[in-house]
Amino acid sequence: MTEPLTRRHALALGLGLAASLPLAPASAQTITRDLKPAGAPHDYRLFIERMGGEGPLAALYLLDGNRTFPLAREAALRADRPLLLVGLGYPVVDGEEIIRRRFLDFTPPTPPEAVPAPPGGPARETGGRDFFAGVLAASVGIAERDHEVAAGRRTLFGHSLGGHFALHMVFAHSPLFARILSADPSVWWNDYGLMRELEAFRKAGGSEMARRLSIVTAGERPAPTGRPLLDVRRSGPGGAEMAGALRDDPALKVGHEVYAGETHGSMIPRSVEAAVALALT
Repeated sequence: MTEPLTRRHALALGLGLAASLPLAPASAQTITRDLKPAGAPHDYRLFIERMGGEGPLAALYLLDGNRTFPLAREAALRADRPLLLVGLGYPVVDGEEIIRRRFLDFTPPTPPEAVPAPPGGPARETGGRDFFAGVLAASVGIAERDHEVAAGRRTLFGHSLGGHFALHMVFAHSPLFARILSADPSVWWNDYGLMRELEAFRKAGGSEMARRLSIVTAGERPAPTGRPLLDVRRSGPGGAEMAGALRDDPALKVGHEVYAGETHGSMIPRSVEAAVALALT
Protein backbone atom coordinates (compact mmCIF):
# COMPACT_ATOMS: atom_id res chain seq x y z
CA MET A 1 0.00 0.00 0.00
CA THR A 2 1.31 3.48 -0.87
CA GLU A 3 2.00 5.64 2.16
CA PRO A 4 -0.31 8.69 2.18
CA LEU A 5 1.69 11.78 1.22
CA THR A 6 2.10 14.19 4.11
CA ARG A 7 2.38 17.96 3.75
CA ARG A 8 6.03 17.71 4.85
CA HIS A 9 6.79 15.19 2.11
CA ALA A 10 4.99 17.26 -0.51
CA LEU A 11 6.83 20.45 0.36
CA ALA A 12 10.12 18.57 0.36
CA LEU A 13 9.65 17.83 -3.33
CA GLY A 14 9.87 21.56 -4.00
CA LEU A 15 7.18 21.49 -6.69
CA GLY A 16 4.23 22.96 -4.86
CA LEU A 17 2.63 19.55 -4.60
CA ALA A 18 1.03 20.45 -1.30
CA ALA A 19 -1.67 21.87 -3.56
CA SER A 20 -2.81 18.38 -4.38
CA LEU A 21 -3.09 16.88 -0.93
CA PRO A 22 -6.61 15.40 -0.79
CA LEU A 23 -9.12 17.21 1.36
CA ALA A 24 -12.83 16.38 1.20
CA PRO A 25 -15.32 19.23 0.74
CA ALA A 26 -16.91 19.84 4.14
CA SER A 27 -20.45 20.59 2.99
CA ALA A 28 -23.57 18.57 2.38
CA GLN A 29 -24.47 21.17 -0.27
CA THR A 30 -21.51 20.23 -2.46
CA ILE A 31 -22.47 18.09 -5.45
CA THR A 32 -19.91 15.63 -6.80
CA ARG A 33 -19.83 14.24 -10.33
CA ASP A 34 -17.34 11.57 -11.42
CA LEU A 35 -16.15 11.60 -15.03
CA LYS A 36 -14.34 9.05 -17.16
CA PRO A 37 -14.21 10.47 -20.68
CA ALA A 38 -13.53 8.08 -23.54
CA GLY A 39 -9.79 7.63 -23.91
CA ALA A 40 -9.03 9.24 -20.56
CA PRO A 41 -5.97 7.94 -18.69
CA HIS A 42 -7.91 8.05 -15.41
CA ASP A 43 -11.14 9.32 -13.92
CA TYR A 44 -11.94 12.75 -12.53
CA ARG A 45 -14.21 14.25 -9.90
CA LEU A 46 -16.08 17.54 -10.06
CA PHE A 47 -16.99 19.39 -6.86
CA ILE A 48 -19.83 21.83 -7.56
CA GLU A 49 -21.68 24.26 -5.32
CA ARG A 50 -23.69 27.41 -5.94
CA MET A 51 -22.86 30.00 -3.31
CA GLY A 52 -24.51 33.26 -2.23
CA GLY A 53 -27.92 34.69 -3.01
CA GLU A 54 -29.75 35.76 -6.13
CA GLY A 55 -28.23 37.89 -8.86
CA PRO A 56 -25.93 37.62 -11.88
CA LEU A 57 -23.85 34.50 -11.40
CA ALA A 58 -20.07 34.31 -11.73
CA ALA A 59 -18.18 31.00 -11.90
CA LEU A 60 -14.78 29.97 -10.57
CA TYR A 61 -13.09 26.80 -11.80
CA LEU A 62 -10.29 25.47 -9.61
CA LEU A 63 -7.59 23.01 -10.66
CA ASP A 64 -6.35 20.65 -7.94
CA GLY A 65 -9.94 20.68 -6.71
CA ASN A 66 -9.35 18.15 -3.92
CA ARG A 67 -7.26 20.78 -2.17
CA THR A 68 -8.50 24.11 -3.52
CA PHE A 69 -12.28 23.67 -3.50
CA PRO A 70 -12.64 23.67 0.31
CA LEU A 71 -10.43 26.77 0.55
CA ALA A 72 -12.48 28.57 -2.10
CA ARG A 73 -15.70 27.59 -0.37
CA GLU A 74 -14.55 29.21 2.86
CA ALA A 75 -13.67 32.42 1.00
CA ALA A 76 -16.97 32.41 -0.90
CA LEU A 77 -18.93 32.01 2.34
CA ARG A 78 -17.24 35.14 3.66
CA ALA A 79 -17.98 37.04 0.45
CA ASP A 80 -21.64 35.93 0.42
CA ARG A 81 -22.24 36.81 -3.23
CA PRO A 82 -23.58 34.72 -6.13
CA LEU A 83 -20.80 32.37 -7.25
CA LEU A 84 -20.70 28.95 -8.84
CA LEU A 85 -17.70 27.07 -7.46
CA VAL A 86 -16.33 24.16 -9.46
CA GLY A 87 -13.31 22.14 -8.40
CA LEU A 88 -11.77 19.68 -10.84
CA GLY A 89 -9.92 16.92 -9.03
CA TYR A 90 -9.84 13.16 -8.66
CA PRO A 91 -11.91 10.50 -6.82
CA VAL A 92 -8.89 9.20 -4.94
CA VAL A 93 -7.38 9.88 -1.51
CA ASP A 94 -3.84 8.65 -2.09
CA GLY A 95 -1.63 11.74 -2.27
CA GLU A 96 1.02 10.11 -4.46
CA GLU A 97 -1.63 9.03 -6.97
CA ILE A 98 -3.02 12.55 -7.15
CA ILE A 99 0.49 13.87 -7.80
CA ARG A 100 1.00 11.30 -10.54
CA ARG A 101 -2.22 12.34 -12.24
CA ARG A 102 -1.58 16.08 -12.09
CA PHE A 103 1.90 15.67 -13.58
CA LEU A 104 0.26 14.00 -16.56
CA ASP A 105 -2.75 16.32 -16.83
CA PHE A 106 -1.07 19.72 -16.50
CA THR A 107 2.02 19.23 -18.67
CA PRO A 108 2.99 19.10 -22.34
CA PRO A 109 5.07 16.16 -23.59
CA THR A 110 8.35 16.53 -21.71
CA PRO A 111 11.61 14.61 -22.24
CA PRO A 112 12.24 12.25 -19.32
CA GLU A 113 15.60 13.86 -18.61
CA ALA A 114 13.80 17.20 -18.10
CA VAL A 115 11.34 15.85 -15.54
CA PRO A 116 12.52 16.28 -11.93
CA ALA A 117 11.62 13.51 -9.53
CA PRO A 118 12.45 12.87 -5.89
CA PRO A 119 15.47 10.61 -5.36
CA GLY A 120 14.32 7.03 -5.72
CA GLY A 121 10.84 8.16 -6.69
CA PRO A 122 8.77 6.97 -9.63
CA ALA A 123 9.21 8.35 -13.13
CA ARG A 124 6.58 10.95 -13.97
CA GLU A 125 4.40 10.53 -17.04
CA THR A 126 3.74 13.82 -18.84
CA GLY A 127 2.03 15.10 -21.96
CA GLY A 128 -1.70 15.00 -21.13
CA ARG A 129 -2.28 18.75 -21.25
CA ASP A 130 -4.28 18.87 -24.48
CA PHE A 131 -6.54 16.02 -23.41
CA PHE A 132 -7.06 17.63 -20.02
CA ALA A 133 -8.08 20.89 -21.70
CA GLY A 134 -10.90 18.91 -23.27
CA VAL A 135 -11.86 17.47 -19.89
CA LEU A 136 -11.97 20.99 -18.47
CA ALA A 137 -14.20 22.16 -21.33
CA ALA A 138 -16.55 19.23 -20.75
CA SER A 139 -16.59 20.08 -17.05
CA VAL A 140 -17.80 23.58 -17.84
CA GLY A 141 -20.71 22.13 -19.77
CA ILE A 142 -21.64 19.79 -16.93
CA ALA A 143 -21.30 22.35 -14.14
CA GLU A 144 -23.28 25.05 -15.97
CA ARG A 145 -26.04 22.77 -17.24
CA ASP A 146 -28.39 24.09 -14.56
CA HIS A 147 -26.76 27.47 -13.94
CA GLU A 148 -26.65 30.52 -16.19
CA VAL A 149 -23.28 32.20 -15.78
CA ALA A 150 -23.11 35.86 -16.76
CA ALA A 151 -21.08 36.66 -19.89
CA GLY A 152 -17.40 37.26 -19.19
CA ARG A 153 -17.71 36.04 -15.58
CA ARG A 154 -15.96 32.66 -15.80
CA THR A 155 -12.59 32.43 -14.00
CA LEU A 156 -9.87 29.75 -13.91
CA PHE A 157 -7.44 29.20 -11.04
CA GLY A 158 -4.27 27.10 -11.05
CA HIS A 159 -1.19 26.88 -8.82
CA SER A 160 2.32 25.64 -9.66
CA LEU A 161 1.93 23.19 -12.56
CA GLY A 162 -1.74 24.20 -12.49
CA GLY A 163 -0.59 27.80 -12.93
CA HIS A 164 1.55 26.63 -15.86
CA PHE A 165 -1.58 25.08 -17.39
CA ALA A 166 -3.59 28.27 -16.76
CA LEU A 167 -1.05 30.37 -18.66
CA HIS A 168 -1.09 27.85 -21.49
CA MET A 169 -4.83 28.46 -21.80
CA VAL A 170 -4.03 32.11 -22.54
CA PHE A 171 -1.44 31.21 -25.16
CA ALA A 172 -3.74 28.59 -26.71
CA HIS A 173 -6.47 31.26 -27.09
CA SER A 174 -9.01 29.29 -25.06
CA PRO A 175 -12.31 31.17 -25.16
CA LEU A 176 -13.60 29.54 -21.98
CA PHE A 177 -12.20 31.91 -19.35
CA ALA A 178 -12.30 35.69 -19.43
CA ARG A 179 -10.39 35.80 -16.13
CA ILE A 180 -7.43 33.70 -15.07
CA LEU A 181 -5.36 33.62 -11.90
CA SER A 182 -2.04 31.81 -12.20
CA ALA A 183 -0.37 31.30 -8.82
CA ASP A 184 3.41 30.85 -8.80
CA PRO A 185 3.35 29.15 -12.20
CA SER A 186 6.06 26.58 -12.99
CA VAL A 187 7.45 28.66 -15.85
CA TRP A 188 10.68 26.62 -15.66
CA TRP A 189 8.92 23.38 -16.65
CA ASN A 190 10.13 21.66 -19.84
CA ASP A 191 13.20 23.88 -20.07
CA TYR A 192 11.07 27.05 -19.93
CA GLY A 193 8.60 25.84 -22.54
CA LEU A 194 6.12 28.55 -21.55
CA MET A 195 8.60 31.21 -22.64
CA ARG A 196 8.64 29.62 -26.09
CA GLU A 197 4.83 29.60 -26.08
CA LEU A 198 4.90 33.28 -25.09
CA GLU A 199 7.19 34.11 -28.01
CA ALA A 200 4.94 32.32 -30.50
CA PHE A 201 1.86 33.96 -28.96
CA ARG A 202 3.30 37.44 -29.38
CA LYS A 203 4.53 36.79 -32.93
CA ALA A 204 0.99 35.70 -33.85
CA GLY A 205 -0.45 38.99 -32.63
CA GLY A 206 -1.22 38.25 -29.00
CA SER A 207 -4.56 37.70 -27.34
CA GLU A 208 -7.62 37.25 -29.55
CA MET A 209 -10.04 38.17 -26.73
CA ALA A 210 -10.23 40.62 -23.85
CA ARG A 211 -9.08 38.86 -20.72
CA ARG A 212 -8.04 39.69 -17.15
CA LEU A 213 -4.90 37.86 -16.10
CA SER A 214 -3.60 37.93 -12.56
CA ILE A 215 -0.24 36.33 -11.71
CA VAL A 216 0.72 36.04 -8.05
CA THR A 217 4.09 34.83 -6.84
CA ALA A 218 5.61 33.78 -3.53
CA GLY A 219 7.95 36.24 -1.85
CA GLU A 220 10.07 33.48 -0.34
CA ARG A 221 11.87 31.41 -2.93
CA PRO A 222 12.53 27.70 -2.37
CA ALA A 223 15.73 26.62 -0.71
CA PRO A 224 18.13 24.60 -2.91
CA THR A 225 17.06 20.98 -3.19
CA GLY A 226 20.47 19.59 -4.12
CA ARG A 227 19.08 18.44 -7.47
CA PRO A 228 20.83 20.49 -10.19
CA LEU A 229 18.08 19.92 -12.77
CA LEU A 230 15.51 21.58 -10.52
CA ASP A 231 17.68 24.19 -8.81
CA VAL A 232 19.24 25.61 -11.98
CA ARG A 233 16.01 25.79 -13.95
CA ARG A 234 14.08 27.43 -11.15
CA SER A 235 16.66 30.22 -11.00
CA GLY A 236 15.46 31.69 -14.31
CA PRO A 237 12.37 33.68 -15.34
CA GLY A 238 9.18 33.14 -13.38
CA GLY A 239 5.73 34.60 -12.90
CA ALA A 240 6.95 38.18 -12.48
CA GLU A 241 8.80 38.12 -15.79
CA MET A 242 5.81 36.54 -17.50
CA ALA A 243 3.51 39.29 -16.23
CA GLY A 244 5.95 41.95 -17.40
CA ALA A 245 6.15 40.44 -20.87
CA LEU A 246 2.36 40.35 -21.26
CA ARG A 247 1.54 43.85 -20.03
CA ASP A 248 1.92 45.39 -23.48
CA ASP A 249 -0.84 43.20 -24.95
CA PRO A 250 -3.79 45.59 -25.46
CA ALA A 251 -6.36 42.81 -25.05
CA LEU A 252 -5.01 41.68 -21.68
CA LYS A 253 -5.43 43.42 -18.36
CA VAL A 254 -2.46 42.00 -16.49
CA GLY A 255 -1.81 42.25 -12.78
CA HIS A 256 1.04 40.89 -10.68
CA GLU A 257 1.44 40.69 -6.91
CA VAL A 258 4.19 39.26 -4.74
CA TYR A 259 3.04 37.60 -1.53
CA ALA A 260 5.72 38.71 0.91
CA GLY A 261 6.60 36.11 3.51
CA GLU A 262 4.82 33.32 1.67
CA THR A 263 6.43 30.23 0.17
CA HIS A 264 5.36 28.31 -2.90
CA GLY A 265 3.27 26.03 -0.71
CA SER A 266 2.05 28.40 2.00
CA MET A 267 0.66 30.89 -0.55
CA ILE A 268 -2.10 28.53 -1.67
CA PRO A 269 -4.90 29.69 0.68
CA ARG A 270 -4.20 33.35 -0.02
CA SER A 271 -4.07 32.82 -3.78
CA VAL A 272 -7.34 30.86 -3.74
CA GLU A 273 -8.97 33.72 -1.83
CA ALA A 274 -7.62 36.11 -4.48
CA ALA A 275 -9.17 33.94 -7.18
CA VAL A 276 -12.55 34.20 -5.46
CA ALA A 277 -12.16 37.99 -5.34
CA LEU A 278 -11.19 38.09 -9.03
CA ALA A 279 -14.21 36.00 -9.97
CA LEU A 280 -16.51 38.35 -8.08
CA THR A 281 -15.00 41.61 -9.36
